[in-house]
Amino acid sequence: MQSKLLDFVPEFHDIANEFPYANDKEFKQMVDSIKAVGLKEPITLYEGKILDGRNRFLACDEANADCYYTEFVGSLEEAREESKRLNLTRRNMSPDQLAVIAYRSPLSIRKAAAHYGIGRDRISRVSALAKQDKAILDDIYKGKVSLAKAITAVKYKLAKQEEIRIAMDSLKEDKPSKLGIDVQARLQMYSGWSVNKLAWELTQRDFSEKIYSGEDELLG
Repeated sequence: MQSKLLDFVPEFHDIANEFPYANDKEFKQMVDSIKAVGLKEPITLYEGKILDGRNRFLACDEANADCYYTEFVGSLEEAREESKRLNLTRRNMSPDQLAVIAYRSPLSIRKAAAHYGIGRDRISRVSALAKQDKAILDDIYKGKVSLAKAITAVKYKLAKQEEIRIAMDSLKEDKPSKLGIDVQARLQMYSGWSVNKLAWELTQRDFSEKIYSGEDELLG
């Protein structure tokens, strides 16, 4: 298919946005390559929007280089299949990443599982995790952490937060716990904070260190 010079700024299609962007290292390599030899693979447009090639489009802009495109013609379902084919051909994506993509897609769990070639149970676990800590899905999506470790770490964090709330309740008793006294002192230090916000702050650093360091001591 003959490619054309892109002479306008297209939006990104919702289907394209189901897949993660290149990381900083990959993007820099893309920009350097385009500066050296130009764009080798044209981007793909569908309905006037980028179906495939968001990273290449942005890299061309960064490199101040011409961007070329081809147009995909077909149904929305065919466009989604084409996007999946192109992305999974180029990328080594884990089942956990695909499960997040499937969860975020407008498809039902049954259809998403079939479309992305993963089990329904994995998508259901992503859905359950999202109800507890939706923000962590981005890190699974970007390949920073596995679904299993994210689930265990979030359970740990929620347990620590509950421990802090119980400690705060101990202040109402004759012999408050040491943690309760410490939490009370911190609340006085950080005026305006709620117990829930303080519980989050006190556990977040430990949570982040454990989940990304590879340590599993506190996550068992």
